[in-house]
Amino acid sequence: MLARAILTAAAIPFGPGHNLGQMAAALTAGHAWREKLRPLDKHSSAATRFRYPSPTGRLFDPPSAQRLGEDLLELRTLLAQAKQELGRLP
Repeated sequence: MLARAILTAAAIPFGPGHNLGQMAAALTAGHAWREKLRPLDKHSSAATRFRYPSPTGRLFDPPSAQRLGEDLLELRTLLAQAKQELGRLP
């Protein structure tokens, strides 16, 4: 939602996709949020990675509690920045 809100604020249509790297790349090269959103691409596969088997039938182990905590802190920091800059995010 954060990446989509940034795209919406920049008046950049993106369509129904959820790839965070592609969303970041859709921002212009000089956009302040392009480099902030790019590292979030590591989360693009999270919607399916841990719920569906790979082509070989393997299910991936869920992330550790430590990893989830680190990711949550990263996202909370970016959300706080976006709220301050955009002033309209819930």
